[in-house]
Amino acid sequence: MKIGFDFGTSFSALAVYRDGEIHRIMFDGEPQFRTAIYFPPYAPSADFFNADDHQTEIASIRSALIRSETEAKENYSDRVREERVRVTSQARNDPAGYNADRQLSAKYQRMLSDAIIRIPEPVETTRADKDKQAIETARRQWLESEAGKDRVLGNLEESQLEGALFGNEAVDAYLNNDRKGLLLYNPKAFLAHDLSSRLSAPLERAIGSLFRKVVGAVEEQFQGEQVTGVVIGRPVNFGKKQSDVENDRAISIITHAAELAGMSNVSFMYEPSAASYQFHVSQDTPRKVLVVDLGGGTADLSLVTLGGAEPAPIPHRQQGYLLGGNDVDRELNKKGYMPFFGKGQEVRGIPALNSYFAYAANVQHIEYQKKFIEADLRLVPEPFRERLNHLKKSGNTIRLNRLAEESKIELGRQESRSRKVIDFIGEERGVDIDGAIYADAMARYLEKLKVLLQEFSDEDFDMVSLTGGMSRAKGVKELVERVFPDKDVQSSESTLDVVSGLAIYAAQQ
Repeated sequence: MKIGFDFGTSFSALAVYRDGEIHRIMFDGEPQFRTAIYFPPYAPSADFFNADDHQTEIASIRSALIRSETEAKENYSDRVREERVRVTSQARNDPAGYNADRQLSAKYQRMLSDAIIRIPEPVETTRADKDKQAIETARRQWLESEAGKDRVLGNLEESQLEGALFGNEAVDAYLNNDRKGLLLYNPKAFLAHDLSSRLSAPLERAIGSLFRKVVGAVEEQFQGEQVTGVVIGRPVNFGKKQSDVENDRAISIITHAAELAGMSNVSFMYEPSAASYQFHVSQDTPRKVLVVDLGGGTADLSLVTLGGAEPAPIPHRQQGYLLGGNDVDRELNKKGYMPFFGKGQEVRGIPALNSYFAYAANVQHIEYQKKFIEADLRLVPEPFRERLNHLKKSGNTIRLNRLAEESKIELGRQESRSRKVIDFIGEERGVDIDGAIYADAMARYLEKLKVLLQEFSDEDFDMVSLTGGMSRAKGVKELVERVFPDKDVQSSESTLDVVSGLAIYAAQQ
């Protein structure tokens, strides 16, 4: 069985085409899931500690124990000597301090004896005891070091891969587990990065664990059948540089991840072509179309000929850009929610750490998140400093981003105001986002989209096909109609055009 897999930046979906019908793969009752993977905390077992592999550490610990015991004996002798000097000095100044034999009187003998008893005697251990203590200490240090591998991609253990969660369940598990473990939020955004082999190989395994989960969901829905191949949707460009190097890097990671999940037959289809594939197979007469696929992380524009006798859309020109719904989420976060945390406040005449508010809002960028967490907030006045310190903890930037995303969806449905309660900052406060803030965030998105659309204004075509989640946002269709006033603009109401096309194409291979 071959499946179609829309591996999206924000959300992913799978489908199977059979007997003229598209079968959606359901996840918790929904035909798509959030593209997020969570690996629970690594719990190392002391049974895996091999003392033979740690002889250097054990020898060092044993030497330290010997030194400590020797120092304790010397310290004890010094303390006894000091008490003897102190008591005898007192006795010399007391006529009754010594008896007739020039020995300390009974009073001072008891005083000296009591003082020496109060000095802790050093414990002398055998060599075997020291060896045992050194091994136990080395084992404890190893366990602490192993447990510290959490949240580091290069240190993922097999037990964590097997216990991986995905979708909203992954985000919720991470947030509810005090940010322990590792969360890959929108892992597709990392694929174009120039990662070392130390990170690219674990990233393949991590995404492979997600692919195994979704293959399991397919095979559970289609009992008795096995997934042998997959057609995966891909953007025109994975990275900012729009280079073949970035694209080849991403394709390689996805291919290996799919193979790790047992799908040996892996192929790719451009997402705009997949989104228009149902239209393509339904048209007897060829038609030149500009497909505009607007998703959570990318905007892909593809000029293709659809319909006719060709087995697949004929591409003429394609462009892909890093522009998506995530950009609107980020703007809503910065303009709507960050003022609650102090954005725009003046600190000694300088706007307070404005760059760090941008870092906090950019949850897809690991380095920016790290910079925010490491920010020095000492100059920030209260109550903003306390709120920001809470925002640094336990994945709260992700919580805040989810509120921004929910506000975007609500305000995109003609709502004039979105009210969200922030309850993870040591207090519970409501924050209102109005239509003006949404309009400003969308204006930035639309301004960039207009530039991209205008790159195709000189092309010859007679129809624009709008698809993807952001294609239904306020102002998008109107913008397309202004840029292409003489074109037939068709807007899809489905968010699953890409996976539907992938499924049909997969079934025909």
